Amino acid sequence: MDWDGKSKGNKSGYAVFILLLRMGLAPAYALLVFVSLYYCIAERRKSVISYNFYRKRIGFGVLRSVISVCRNYFIFGQCLIDRIALMTANPNFGITFTGENHLTDMAKQGKGGLLVGAHLGNWEIAGHFLYRINVPVNIVMYDNEYENIKEYLESVKNKQNAYRIIPLKDDLSHLYAITEALSRGEFVCLHADRYMDNSKLLYHKFLNEDAPFSQSIFRLCTMFDIPVTFVYAFRLKFRRYHFHASKPKTYSGTKDEKIKEFADDYIRELEKKTGHYPLHWFNFFDFWKKS
Repeated sequence: MDWDGKSKGNKSGYAVFILLLRMGLAPAYALLVFVSLYYCIAERRKSVISYNFYRKRIGFGVLRSVISVCRNYFIFGQCLIDRIALMTANPNFGITFTGENHLTDMAKQGKGGLLVGAHLGNWEIAGHFLYRINVPVNIVMYDNEYENIKEYLESVKNKQNAYRIIPLKDDLSHLYAITEALSRGEFVCLHADRYMDNSKLLYHKFLNEDAPFSQSIFRLCTMFDIPVTFVYAFRLKFRRYHFHASKPKTYSGTKDEKIKEFADDYIRELEKKTGHYPLHWFNFFDFWKKS
């Protein structure tokens, strides 16, 4: 199974959770218990892939791997609900910030910065928390989500996003948008753990086996002479998140040298965070499949 660039869910499903959120987060989480169990059974192929991830990559036992699959669905659902809550209500989320000084120092330099993460943890919550740095934030993403879901969320939200979206497109127009944002001293956030073009892959050892990564994204992360930091946001408990930002680094050397150094740094940090928060791994496809 490959990732197709689309998000799961439908308009009616979002509507039910938004209705429950009017009564608070707890009722939405309660319904999520049954939804998570349904996906564990109905999405058999994805559940098997997730089981293999916990059994073979993380090293959990059989029973713990089965339980982890169900918990993974539930935590993923909680992250989605928290995201919707931030868009449609005004919940009081607490945040523990590790490395906030790194982002503050980047902002003071006025050169902009690249904030690189993965589909590990709640990346959209991370974008909202960056308001603390007082720098405009842009998030680069594949723009292949179902349009009716995006339109519906836009119609019900009662406040603006704390960030702007830069869609990745085949015409490379995103490069101009990224360059302009950085020239204004803004932050640009993106993920480097997925790809859409099978012809431009870089294989790198990740959790003891070579996995395909996007060479184009890695090149994008190193083509600007600006600091790069790795960022993640993890849900700790009810209304509590932990935001991580690594020490910024500016890559130098030839194009190939910069890409290799970045890949080593990025995947080392990704392995570390995945090991600490394995239940927050939200790549529901065979990540190591050779393309």
